[in-house]
Amino acid sequence: MIRNPMDMKGALVLVTGASSGIGRETAILLSQLNARLIVSGRNRERLAETVDQLEGTGHLAEPFDLDDADGIPKWIRRGVDRSVRWMAWRTAREPTNSCPCNI
Repeated sequence: MIRNPMDMKGALVLVTGASSGIGRETAILLSQLNARLIVSGRNRERLAETVDQLEGTGHLAEPFDLDDADGIPKWIRRGVDRSVRWMAWRTAREPTNSCPCNI
């Protein structure tokens, strides 16, 4: 069997800006590649719409406004407290700011 080199099965990816535009399309594409997603953005209702468009199961919506820079550590700890292991960080808001993370 030929393995798809783009298959992201087993990866958990955080996509910020996922309530619309490039962030939403990135989340949809990653779900089609079998990634499990945490989608984030400012608008809870639009995030729910994004989750409804994702393939697969186990996706989470975590509303947050990244303009609240002081709140980011607490937001990340909240995710960790929910026993979420974040394996990748991808931000559609600033595409050059991505790094693999194990928190």
